[in-house]
Amino acid sequence: MTSRTEESKKLIRAENADFRRELIRLMIPIAFQSLLETVAHNVDAIMLGFLDANSMSAVSLMANFAQIPSSVMTGVSAATTFLISQYWGAKNIEKCRQISSFVIKLAVGVSCVFTALTLIFSKSIIAFYTDIPALSESCALYLRFVAITFFITPLYRVPYCVMRTTGRVNRSVLYAVIGCISNVILN
Repeated sequence: MTSRTEESKKLIRAENADFRRELIRLMIPIAFQSLLETVAHNVDAIMLGFLDANSMSAVSLMANFAQIPSSVMTGVSAATTFLISQYWGAKNIEKCRQISSFVIKLAVGVSCVFTALTLIFSKSIIAFYTDIPALSESCALYLRFVAITFFITPLYRVPYCVMRTTGRVNRSVLYAVIGCISNVILN
């Protein structure tokens, strides 16, 4: 009886060790990705320090608006992660591919709508936030640039969450590095 209990304990320890290794294998790249996102946000903040007061105010005002499509993409990403993880766990790779394909198309479609509406109704959007003419001009410039990023966002965010969910964290780290470097260069 004791030897059987000892064997069970050894098996549980071995399974726990395997689990911890797998957890660390996933955790370190994901933590690094988060660090890269923080670096990108800090670079943005540093670059803002070089702008005049109107430009800084415009960025601040329009960032509130830009948060709307970003929040929608966060919801899409969370739902994608949930669905993919279910089918990935069930080893239904084909369903994972179908979901990924559908969600990318849906997210790009929604982002195109946000982009188009932002470009078409930019004056109305700006008027909601400010009525100062000089500030409105800076807001319009920023909004035109940000509207384009609405379209780009799902092209990396959805595949990013699919890669994380399916354990392909190294590839998603590569994309995070490319995104961070692109952000620094484009700033």
